[in-house]
Amino acid sequence: MQMSPKKIIYNILPILLYCLLIFSLSAKPSLHVSHDKIAHILAFGGMGFLFFRCFRNYNFSFREAYAFAMLLTILYGIGDEVHQFYVPGRSCDVFDVLADSVGAFLGSPVYEFFYRFRFKKTSSSS
Repeated sequence: MQMSPKKIIYNILPILLYCLLIFSLSAKPSLHVSHDKIAHILAFGGMGFLFFRCFRNYNFSFREAYAFAMLLTILYGIGDEVHQFYVPGRSCDVFDVLADSVGAFLGSPVYEFFYRFRFKKTSSSS
């Protein structure tokens, strides 16, 4: 598997920046969100989307990409909750990890849907 600088920037850099964003938001002592679990589902759905996209772009099968995207997103969610345990004013919540997992489950295959829709659209217009 060749990792050209362009491919790394396109696939891996968005994941790293997204993880940094979530980490920085988790480091805030008090982050009041009106619909906390929905915010977790959306945030980690986005992360699952990015992981899935990366693996598919490196020619992993749908099943492999989905499994790895789910695994890495859930592990990051667990790590995020452990990190929050040490932030004053924040807590570690197992239900947040569950919401993160739901986001990973729903967000990961969204890329496949858009990719197939785009591919069918461009191939039918040729």
